[in-house]
Amino acid sequence: MPPEIAPATIAVLRFIANSPGQRATVAALESKFGSESACYRIQVLRDSGYITASDHISDPPGPVMRICHPSEYCLTPMGADILTKQQRDAVGQRQQRAEKDAEEHRKRLQEDVNRKKQFRHDWRVAIVSSILAFISGLVVAHFVDIAGYCAALLSAWFQG
Repeated sequence: MPPEIAPATIAVLRFIANSPGQRATVAALESKFGSESACYRIQVLRDSGYITASDHISDPPGPVMRICHPSEYCLTPMGADILTKQQRDAVGQRQQRAEKDAEEHRKRLQEDVNRKKQFRHDWRVAIVSSILAFISGLVVAHFVDIAGYCAALLSAWFQG
């Protein structure tokens, strides 16, 4: 979509494209988008070559001249191309957004798994270190008794 075409103008173009025969009357455009907005958007689309007047009405003959006003607009091939390109771009953006959302969801799930693994690891470390501290405390507190028992066993083994 060219940067100069606003989403509201694309909406007018889409309205014309979805109308029967890809033609829309000025009255239908004005009732759908408002008189001032429709006139401005129609002018932008006509100047860009995306729509063209397909039917004209004439003012009653006046003293000087007759003025013709477009009563219906139709989509040009260039307008159909810009709509197709805009729809293709919209589909691509939706796919990119879906891929990005899926990737973020996958990352959140992986973070949850890692957090659970870390929690289990922390508990295991705490339990093992508590048990080792308890055993070390027993060894230190009863070192003399343990050393005497080992000495008695060794002396009995060597003498026996």
